[in-house]
Amino acid sequence: MSLSLSQMLTRHRMTELVWQRTPLVTVVFFLLKAFKQLVTNFSNFIPLLTVILVSEQKWLPYALAGGYIVFTIINAILTHRFFLFAVTDDAVHIRMGVFSKKNLTLKYDRIQQAELHETWYFRPLGRTVLRVDSAGSAGKEVEIPGLKVAYALELRQQMLAQTLRTETSEQGEQVDLADSEQQTFSVGELIRAGIIDNRVFLLLALLLYPLSQLDDFYDQAGDWLVANFSFLQEGNWWIYGGIVTGFIALLFIAAIFLSVVQYHNLTVSVRDNRFQARGGLLSIRTLSFRYHKLQKVRFHQNLRARLLERSTLRVGQLQPMAAGQGQAKTQFTIPVLRPEQVQQWRDWLRLPDSNQATFHRFSQLSLISPALWLAILFAVAAVIFYFQADSFVLALTVITAVWLLLQAYAIARWHYKTYAEIDGWLVVRRGVFGRRETWYPLYKAQHIDVAESPWLRLLGFADVKVHTAAGSETLEYYPLNQALELQARYVHAVASDRRRWM
Repeated sequence: MSLSLSQMLTRHRMTELVWQRTPLVTVVFFLLKAFKQLVTNFSNFIPLLTVILVSEQKWLPYALAGGYIVFTIINAILTHRFFLFAVTDDAVHIRMGVFSKKNLTLKYDRIQQAELHETWYFRPLGRTVLRVDSAGSAGKEVEIPGLKVAYALELRQQMLAQTLRTETSEQGEQVDLADSEQQTFSVGELIRAGIIDNRVFLLLALLLYPLSQLDDFYDQAGDWLVANFSFLQEGNWWIYGGIVTGFIALLFIAAIFLSVVQYHNLTVSVRDNRFQARGGLLSIRTLSFRYHKLQKVRFHQNLRARLLERSTLRVGQLQPMAAGQGQAKTQFTIPVLRPEQVQQWRDWLRLPDSNQATFHRFSQLSLISPALWLAILFAVAAVIFYFQADSFVLALTVITAVWLLLQAYAIARWHYKTYAEIDGWLVVRRGVFGRRETWYPLYKAQHIDVAESPWLRLLGFADVKVHTAAGSETLEYYPLNQALELQARYVHAVASDRRRWM
């Protein structure tokens, strides 16, 4: 096999590198990473899990679980064995892969983000995980586990210093966002973040369906309830309500506990256009981003957050496509902010004053689609209840009330969904019970589409879709000529702007 001159030079340089192997304890890292990926993609396995649970072969779940555990352990050992890294003055080189080999070279001047994650099993050993994300990647591209903390800090500083020098040379004089600013979060605020969080409830929703297919679970649970809670058969409905309330309270307590553990001693610092957050009780995680890489800003309040007068902030840098593959999202998240902190972040992120903007609602024609679907569902439900219900009048009354509630909700969603353009930003507000405000710097838009579905073409309307590196936003139901004018205006604004977008 003949090699080109560039391939030969590359192979020669690779052989001159001083390759290092991570310590043996990093087998635990690769093992837990595999289990974490399984949990992240758990919803994809629900059909298979359902088949297993309803199967008459009682040994099948144990065989599959045991086989998966053995395979994961062997794979973690081999992954550690074939994972090598080398560090030079301007790049980090990675070799990895058991069957499919992969060689990566990450130049420091192209590194977008470098994070430290001091996991609970590495902290007693004084080691950490260095996560490196290069420009153009949709997620964490490389993780180097098991580095000594001092060495990882030095390497991270070297990477970020090189990135800063490159940005300064490309952009000229560097403008500081703030000399030095800092925010700290008390335990009380982290408790509020746990109350706001939805992760425990989402996990419960994922588990409900497979549990509902497990007959043995119901048989055993039913026998246990009869033996220990016979008073439930006496018709004391207030006891049922108390049990349900207690269960929901336990979920809230679990969410609060997870929030305090994850964000313990959370500290945010802003210096030289760089934002950094560091926190954690068992595992300490350091996140950061530079201002010019900002792609999207979102302030979010669910109903609980509105009652507590708190907000959650998420700053997107790239589309988090890697999340579906079990990798971390490239989002900078502050879980809870007081109103005055929200205003401080608006200043730090250079967001215009939204009170000076004129917000517009979308066309009332956007209500036609949800109204049509609700009408179809209402008709189908009416037919089903006509043949199945004992009292058709009562059933019709119920589904009519449900239809009216859903129709009112659809109208409320339309009413509260507004948008505005102000000082080069596109801001979209939405939410009925909660509130969400999303900001996009228009000069970073990657492309703007005018989409005409058959229905829109029939009405002479079109949607304008603004695509960015952190997601897309759709401006619905514009008259076609206005949609084309808006597209041309946005494209001209993007093309004429010379600011760096990545």
